[in-house]
Amino acid sequence: MGVRLLAGTGAAAVAASLALTGTPALASDMTTALPAPQGLTVARAAEDAAKIVVSWQPVAGASFYRIDFIQGTTETVTFVPGDTTTYTINTTGNPCVSYKVRVASENTDGAGEYTDFVTARTLAPSGIMGAVPGRTGATGSTGTISWSVPEWTGEAPLTGYRMQLIRYSDNAVLSDQVVTATSHEFPNLDPTRTYMVQVSPQNQFGSCSAVMGKSLIDKYKPADLTGVVATRRANSTLVDVSWDAPTTGPKPDFVLVNWGVDKPNQGSLKVKAPANSGVINLALGKNWVVDVRPYNANGSGSTLLAVTDPTAPVVTPPVVTPPAPPAPEKTPPAISAALTRAADRNGWHNGPVSVIFTCTDAQSGVGGCSSPVTLTADGGDQVVTGTATDNAGNVTTTSVKVSMDRTAPTYSATVEGTKNAAGWFRTAPTVNFTCADAASGVETCPASVLVGTDGAGQGATGTVTDKAGNTTAAAVTGLNVDTTAPAVQVKGLSRSTYTLGAMPILGCDTSDAVSGVAKQAGLSVSRDSKAQYTAVCGNGTDVAGNVAAPASATYTVTATVPGLIALTQRYLAANNATVGLGKDLVNKLQHGQYALYISKVQKEQKDKKPGLTAAQIDELVYWARLLG
Repeated sequence: MGVRLLAGTGAAAVAASLALTGTPALASDMTTALPAPQGLTVARAAEDAAKIVVSWQPVAGASFYRIDFIQGTTETVTFVPGDTTTYTINTTGNPCVSYKVRVASENTDGAGEYTDFVTARTLAPSGIMGAVPGRTGATGSTGTISWSVPEWTGEAPLTGYRMQLIRYSDNAVLSDQVVTATSHEFPNLDPTRTYMVQVSPQNQFGSCSAVMGKSLIDKYKPADLTGVVATRRANSTLVDVSWDAPTTGPKPDFVLVNWGVDKPNQGSLKVKAPANSGVINLALGKNWVVDVRPYNANGSGSTLLAVTDPTAPVVTPPVVTPPAPPAPEKTPPAISAALTRAADRNGWHNGPVSVIFTCTDAQSGVGGCSSPVTLTADGGDQVVTGTATDNAGNVTTTSVKVSMDRTAPTYSATVEGTKNAAGWFRTAPTVNFTCADAASGVETCPASVLVGTDGAGQGATGTVTDKAGNTTAAAVTGLNVDTTAPAVQVKGLSRSTYTLGAMPILGCDTSDAVSGVAKQAGLSVSRDSKAQYTAVCGNGTDVAGNVAAPASATYTVTATVPGLIALTQRYLAANNATVGLGKDLVNKLQHGQYALYISKVQKEQKDKKPGLTAAQIDELVYWARLLG
């Protein structure tokens, strides 16, 4: 018998912690929950005639469709998802094989009604029809043959007929040609030989040997006799045999009449032509077989007659013993399992996958084949088992292991570093990731990230990947980082040299572009013995706690008499000194008496009511000495 193949994809979800066993889909289990799909078409693909495209209209509620197609003696059953309404059969390309296809919709209740079979016929044409061989001519040396065009010309127009003339006795090919006409003559044939004519219609796809027309051109011998009659005379052993001579073909030279009880081999009468009758002697009480044959030099035709006698005993037919029933099939069916898609990574699937079973049996046929099983739950090495049963009751099982992980990995993060009370890091922090995955395990975890970019709301990102290929975006945000000290500069200097009395007004300017200024820098000014001043701004601090490096600037002050007079008068006025003291000191300066000025100023320290403080005395002496 033919081989029936069953293959399936996609259906029930199962628990990951259990071994999964598909239930054999026996014919008795089938239901008619869904109607047959409408509009089934089966056609050769326009771009490739070796492909057959099957299409149908969708059926509401179908979870998948069962496609049953028969190629010669091999049956295949396969499944496609319920959102599919087309299927392509990739044939072997054999132009002589037709395909019968039908489709049923299915859901969890089972298979619905099948459509009727629709046939995709062979690419090559079918066989010729009505072949008539013969001979013609006075000696029968010309053979003839004619035929009708095939009922099916194939998927392309006929291109001709391959015709071979073969001598029957030794299979010698005497002629092999392609013709377009539906009749042909073969001259110069030997009337004493038999010939075979083979005719194969063909198109662009070829021809099929299985439908080759084979016809015999027989030897040129008399045709069978007509009107043959054998009549027993009343109560006599004599039987009259008569016939009509053939009206076509060569005339016989003689007619040979043979007879016998079981076979015509017990007596013979030769009647020369043109006589058309003879008398033979057949004993009573028996049933006889009579064979009447016309002969010429090339052979004969044949006509068998039965001559019965009512007085012949009834022969009991022999007892025929029926043959023993065939031995039960012992070879179990074959079953294989396949996944609808390959593993995503490292042998793990990260999305639903179905296990389909393919069942075959070359003897009694497949009685049941497990339906597809779809896995959706996480777990490693989940066992899915399928069963094949043939019509003789033999059973085969197979199992496949599937590892599933549809859950993304997880992570946690820690920040290595210290932030101040204001929430700022002044040293770049490091983010460390810890990753976990309960099913397939972690394949990659982000490396530690040094957050070295200044700014508010900084962070670190990475990707966690498990061994099944699931990913999780890892991220830490909201880190305030400022590793840069604030900028400080001395302000108030517009040139490098000033005169006494026109001293610059100095200050410090502190700025920070990231966390902002928490404390402005403080100003300190120093000078040497030659009135070279150095201004320093220091201890500026930002919100992150970074302390600015000190900034400094230098300038020179030139001592002048007017400047020192103005300074002296300011000090004296501040201390309510006597007018006479002021006039005396100014007079000395105006007359260049710098030593007397210094002496007079220094004496104020000893006065009971000094007009100058000790610091003022030192300042006035400092400038007077520079003038002197």
